[in-house]
Amino acid sequence: MRIRKSTLKRIIAEASSEIQMARLEDTVRGQDIEISMGGYGPVLIRNGQAMDMSSTGLDYALESLWGDLGPDEAYEWIASRARSVGIDPDTAEDLGLGLSEGTRLKDMPDSWRQILGDTLKDK
Repeated sequence: MRIRKSTLKRIIAEASSEIQMARLEDTVRGQDIEISMGGYGPVLIRNGQAMDMSSTGLDYALESLWGDLGPDEAYEWIASRARSVGIDPDTAEDLGLGLSEGTRLKDMPDSWRQILGDTLKDK
């Protein structure tokens, strides 16, 4: 059986994408996640530690997630797997999220709730 070069490239790309998405899911599952903007795009901060996005392939996985699902559904995907998700309004706007989606009090880490709780109760 002969496999064309283009078919082999597609198979490798699909497998790589699935591995990176699994790595992204493992990174956020049950963790306190903050989404921030870095010099090269969005950065995930897990339990107060910035993740190395490029060498782990998380940058590509996050970009694929945003592209495939759209901003709001990608955020919901992360929020459904993480213990909590925090995102500041400027980053939410940069990523195309509705501001109310990224600033829901129940989605924020405890430290954010303590600081921002009084200002967000009316939203």
